[in-house]
Amino acid sequence: MKKISLNLIIFCLILVLAGALRFYKLGEVPIELNRDEASLGYTAFSILKTGHEDHGVYWPINIESFGDWKLPVYVYTLIPFIKVFGLLPWVVKLPSALAGLGIVAISWILAWKLGEKVVEPKWRMPLAHLVMLLLAISPWDIHLSHMAYEAHLGMLLMLTATTIFVFSMENKNTTRRWWLVLSTILFGLTLFTYHSYQVFTPLFAIALLLTYKNESINLFNKSKVIFATCALVAGFFSLCLVLTSVKANQTKFAALSIFDKKAYAPIVEINRGYFENRNNLFAKIRDNYPSLLINQIQRNITDLYSTKFFFFEGGTHGSHDIAGTGKMHPVEGMFLLIAGYQILKKWQTKTLDKTTKLIVGWLLIASIAPVITFEAAHAIRFSPALFALSFLSAFGLLNLIKNYHELFTKIVLLIISGILIYSIIYFTTTYFVIAPKRDINLHNWHIKTLIGLINDRYDQYDKIALPGATWSPYIYFLFYNQVDPATLSEQIEYFPVGSDGFKHVKKLGKLEFSDVDWNENNNKNTLYVIKQKEVPGDKLESKHYQLEYSLTKPLAKDEWLLLSHP
Repeated sequence: MKKISLNLIIFCLILVLAGALRFYKLGEVPIELNRDEASLGYTAFSILKTGHEDHGVYWPINIESFGDWKLPVYVYTLIPFIKVFGLLPWVVKLPSALAGLGIVAISWILAWKLGEKVVEPKWRMPLAHLVMLLLAISPWDIHLSHMAYEAHLGMLLMLTATTIFVFSMENKNTTRRWWLVLSTILFGLTLFTYHSYQVFTPLFAIALLLTYKNESINLFNKSKVIFATCALVAGFFSLCLVLTSVKANQTKFAALSIFDKKAYAPIVEINRGYFENRNNLFAKIRDNYPSLLINQIQRNITDLYSTKFFFFEGGTHGSHDIAGTGKMHPVEGMFLLIAGYQILKKWQTKTLDKTTKLIVGWLLIASIAPVITFEAAHAIRFSPALFALSFLSAFGLLNLIKNYHELFTKIVLLIISGILIYSIIYFTTTYFVIAPKRDINLHNWHIKTLIGLINDRYDQYDKIALPGATWSPYIYFLFYNQVDPATLSEQIEYFPVGSDGFKHVKKLGKLEFSDVDWNENNNKNTLYVIKQKEVPGDKLESKHYQLEYSLTKPLAKDEWLLLSHP
């Protein structure tokens, strides 16, 4: 009873820590929504109010958004939260923060179950606590929780589905095995949460069935109805995916795929041009589609599995990462090395258990989606690997703890504990204190204030020019002004769809997002909302233009002006 109480106390304390790190300054850090978050929020608001998204499609399965085709689960999850709390930045992030808390909790259950095959019985609970703790303090998951990332919700669904699957497969009670149907439904939902799961989930499901091959065969022989029901559910989700997402996925993947021959054509053209005869045999051997593709795959693997990505800088995809911090704490690199050594020993002695095989397979399968795109070190596409990495890290740390009776080991553990505590302090202060100021230029810090200033002057001008259609400022106006979705189609005008598939807004009411035409005869009674460096010097000095407002902040590299032309 005392052991149960102690384990429950540890569980609750770690959960409180996880909640504090995920809900502290939610909606304030990062300092502004990115355009995808604003789009998710307004789309959910639009469906709540009218039943259709901002392009007029009723209850969509694929959401056009900016032409990047978002999946629906996060949007539909948002609707009840917006109904209760309203359309606010922290509300848009709330499902992701709750998912982060759920991931930490479910990881404890899953790690405890999987630990049955990996460690001795007395070490199962410590392993579960360590996995839970490492996820609770994970820089990767803390940041995912502070952003409205569909992949984060997908991770919770996937981990919950996996946990139910593992418990159900090893339960001989036929009634309880019906939970496998729920597991299949949750796996199916991941396909409509984030695109990486359309690669990860089918392959991971196969890996689970192979790992639990004997149990699967036994289920088929003794409970054909359950097996058939799961197969029908899986078939339903697969059919929905094929019927609704083929065109959208082709559009999205075409711009990302390393298998696109057109992407290599300029490289081949340039490199072969250095030879006197571009059709030289060596030129053809050196630069061709297969060789460049293989080189790209090799580069992607090394980028993804690099210390820079894991421990020091993360990726390079804007708001997905925090400069100066990796996806894991640096000391976890030691834990992973120890885990790798232990796995290698098991493999050499042919004692590799099925859980370890599953975890390694999990990691490899999670690598596929990022590796087949041009930006491999991508924190969101690779996020399905987070639990597997945390499990391996905890397993490595546990192998140190198990030798605590030795004085040397006690000293090592004390040093490691100090390093880990320092890493937590370093990350949290970087994330909550330094980054919001230091990285201000990575966020649209200006947009909410500008919207307020424009709203105050909206009726005074015939046209308001805000150049920069490619960063989609219109979505912030829709979000913060809560523009009526029923009348949106009457106010909005789009540019033609670009070669990358993106669909940019040209006009929204009086707002125009095109490049500025400085011809004074064409711009009577216009308000320019523009960066100071983009204004011709003669316009600032001209008596025809009047500076109404100047907006800047410490460390911001741009000064925004409200410049009127009566």
